[in-house]
Amino acid sequence: MKFSQDLTAGGYAIHGYSDGEIIVALPASEANSENRGRKHLTHSFVITRETLVEDWPPEKLDELEADHFEQVAALEPEVVIFGTGASLRFPRPEISAVFAERGVGLEIMDSRAACRTYNILAAEGRRVAAALLIP
Repeated sequence: MKFSQDLTAGGYAIHGYSDGEIIVALPASEANSENRGRKHLTHSFVITRETLVEDWPPEKLDELEADHFEQVAALEPEVVIFGTGASLRFPRPEISAVFAERGVGLEIMDSRAACRTYNILAAEGRRVAAALLIP
């Protein structure tokens, strides 16, 4: 699925999603003829308008630990969108507590919905981070 809204002028955005891959639109400062303004990611990652963390360790929900969410919280978002892969699943409560302790909102959804939601909130100027598992 390709997203049509172009948000790259102000930072990172999600350009498209398919099984096993999410395409990130790069900010204008990183776009060139070689990458054509896009990065194809096949491993879990974290994205904000200002930051792309390509090496976020968990590949599956059952690998997720509180330390992984601590990495996301360090980006100081006001809300985190957690994409759990192809289907909606919930992490253990003690892992999600990382955000509750900081007063950060956490929304959990499948990764397709998380990509769309991230783009909408980022376009509104919200301090949003998306932590996305790629099945």
